[in-house]
Amino acid sequence: GNSHTCGLKPDGSVACWGYNDENGQAASQTGPFTQVSVGYFHTCGLKPDGSVQCWGYNQFGQSAGMFGPFTQISAGGFHTCGLKPDGSVQCWGEDGYGQAIISQTGPFTQVSAGGAHTCGLKPDGSVQCWGRDDYGQSASQAGPFTQVSAGGVHTCGLKPDGSIQCWGWDESGQSASQTGPFTQVGTGEAHTCGHKPDGRVQCWGENGFGQSESQTSPFTQVSVGGYHNCGLKPDGSVECWGWNGYGQAASQTGPFGPYVPPTTITIVKQVVPRDIAWWSFDFTGDLGAFSLSNEDEESYVQTFADLDAGTYTITETAETGYSTEVSCDSGESGTWLAGHLSSPRSYGLFDTFFSS
Repeated sequence: GNSHTCGLKPDGSVACWGYNDENGQAASQTGPFTQVSVGYFHTCGLKPDGSVQCWGYNQFGQSAGMFGPFTQISAGGFHTCGLKPDGSVQCWGEDGYGQAIISQTGPFTQVSAGGAHTCGLKPDGSVQCWGRDDYGQSASQAGPFTQVSAGGVHTCGLKPDGSIQCWGWDESGQSASQTGPFTQVGTGEAHTCGHKPDGRVQCWGENGFGQSESQTSPFTQVSVGGYHNCGLKPDGSVECWGWNGYGQAASQTGPFGPYVPPTTITIVKQVVPRDIAWWSFDFTGDLGAFSLSNEDEESYVQTFADLDAGTYTITETAETGYSTEVSCDSGESGTWLAGHLSSPRSYGLFDTFFSS
């Protein structure tokens, strides 16, 4: 964003830092989310069910939640857009220049919301833009491109050969095309950055806060804000540079990275002769010691006597390892679980009732 930054963590939560006024645009969220996007003064997260949750400044309705479903979201200046499974784009928020026209039929494969314009990447690699166009930033392009990024008042696209083509406002050289090769492009208010195959980041354009200083450390991804940038490092930490007036360019240890959904198991309860109740379940992965929580968040750590059939989430409680032995005994009920948890296995969970 312009003055705050957010990162997605592997557990699906979002951590934010930087400017955080009464609107709460930099408030961290538990999620889970699969993607996060930051606008000028609002933030939006995409949830696993395809709905969108937003927070922060909402004068134009840009922080309104949406049911979707969406497959990708992009928060712009004061508007937000989401890509739907059918390739159409739905936008909401400020629409003074037509940047948030309610729906674009497309189809598109990606959407990028800029300061007051929006661009979508089409399946044939062309780019269609709409909204503010006083500097030509909304001029559609034949391409082909593999990614598009809409900035403050300029736009850039990544081409199949790794070069970058830009159009729009170019007072500081932010729209200068580059041969690359690059694997990703990002646009700010008046600068542009490209991520190179070796992990380095090359930037160009306005450099009043050092935001266009190129970086040699290896990154796996780069995100370009208004006047600062942040890169994700292989260890999951985030390194930022540029304007840091509100702490938005403070580096973070993380770890950050793609959402990793929790492992779930489905348990089926069966009753066999001799009053033995048997819960069978299957899972894949080296889980180590674990606890079970059902959809009501009731926890079963050492007792499974009252376990109902259903879908449960496995939460690791110890370091994982191949063939880790786990045993649980609830005492009077005779419930027990023992086994070597490796990939994949199937185990039975037995509850024995002793009749008098």
